Amino acid sequence: DTKASANQMISFFEVKQQLFGNGKLLAKDITIDDLDDDDREALKVGFIQLAGRDTSNRQVVFGIPSARNFRNLQNELRARFYITMEALRSEQTQLKGVVAIMYTIGNFKVRSKGVGFFEHSKLRHSLPLHNAAFHFCLDDPNQYTIIEAGLAAVNAKLRARVRVHHGSHLECQYLLATYGISKESLPLTATYEVDMHRHLNWVESCVSG
Repeated sequence: DTKASANQMISFFEVKQQLFGNGKLLAKDITIDDLDDDDREALKVGFIQLAGRDTSNRQVVFGIPSARNFRNLQNELRARFYITMEALRSEQTQLKGVVAIMYTIGNFKVRSKGVGFFEHSKLRHSLPLHNAAFHFCLDDPNQYTIIEAGLAAVNAKLRARVRVHHGSHLECQYLLATYGISKESLPLTATYEVDMHRHLNWVESCVSG
């Protein structure tokens, strides 16, 4: 759809301008050198991580709402912009898209109470990244009911790409495995803590070039 592609491109540059200004960064790829210290700190906390790949060789993007920690929202948005564009350096990701997981079980529950929801939604829709599938993993029955009710209001095409998994860490990881996402690909330890090693190594590799 030519019109949709043009609108998406316009949206992308509008959001990029809002995040990085009207200067030279608007016309170039954003590198980690273009992030300030607060942006980098927001990146390091790992609220969004490039995890492993599923059995279809699609990049798994792992979201941990409880890890959100930033000086101001712009820092977090710039960090998300950067990590998404880095993911798109892969030709496989450009072709196949990503599988997004939002993980809110136990200590991973959302604490931000909707802070930045609109801004993150606007950013997500502006980025030229195809979300092939969404998985929500949660253990809160109220949150499950809210998400299921929300899905009833979205179009069938989007709804077909969304799965909501309700249960414990073990139960949800088993369900993810049925969709080709192994527990080894997730940034979690055997005791269900966040394993930051891969993410911090990835950040370090970006810094070192």
